Amino acid sequence: MNMTNKEIRLHNLQRLLEHSGLSKTAFAVKVNTSPAYISQMLSSKTRRAMGEQVARGIEYAYGKQTGWMDALHPPEEYLPETVRRPKIESNAEWYGGFEIIDDDQPPGADEVSLPYYRELDIANGPGRTEVIEYHQQKQRFAKSVLKAAGVPAAAAFCAIISGSSMEPVLPEGATLGIDTSRTTVRDGELYALDHAGGLRVKIVYRMPGGGLRLRSYNHEEWPDENYTAEEAASIRVLGRVFWWSVLR
Repeated sequence: MNMTNKEIRLHNLQRLLEHSGLSKTAFAVKVNTSPAYISQMLSSKTRRAMGEQVARGIEYAYGKQTGWMDALHPPEEYLPETVRRPKIESNAEWYGGFEIIDDDQPPGADEVSLPYYRELDIANGPGRTEVIEYHQQKQRFAKSVLKAAGVPAAAAFCAIISGSSMEPVLPEGATLGIDTSRTTVRDGELYALDHAGGLRVKIVYRMPGGGLRLRSYNHEEWPDENYTAEEAASIRVLGRVFWWSVLR
């Protein structure tokens, strides 16, 4: 069916108004024109043609491309955006706010205080370090969360990332939870390592012959490190990383 430009604009106006759920007055406000003008365009008696300025104003108000009012469209294009958009699926669940706890406040019934791993200079070895369990600094953790993760409370430790090798996933200062009951390497998992006295966190892969490959998230600046079985003897797997927290 051939329609004039005037008829096409009128058809589009009628469909938009029909699906908007708005009164003529509210629709006129939305498209920045007068209610009287809308009525005149819709009236079978006065039937006023839609001008360029009004057509472009309707397109702008409804987020349409220039010229949209001058062509016919499938029915779904007249629906409001909130109707046409697919359902938004949630990917998070609200659990409430933070509970502020003082350092000297004893742990609650469902809490455990986890010690940290840290490097310590060896007194009789200048420039050398060793990784120790540091119990003066503690991280509070819910026992229920550890249980859900399958981590024994006695085997849970923490560490803090330093440097940029694990960015952007683990930026400097990120706190990690380490399960020391899991020291058998599974390819592609994240582990805390005692590497010749240095505390490191890397993605670990086994290599033929007993070697290890250490990978950083920031692999452009920190390429893979490959170690033979003999070299890997200086690498002790402290445990698998099961949790981390980042402050931005």
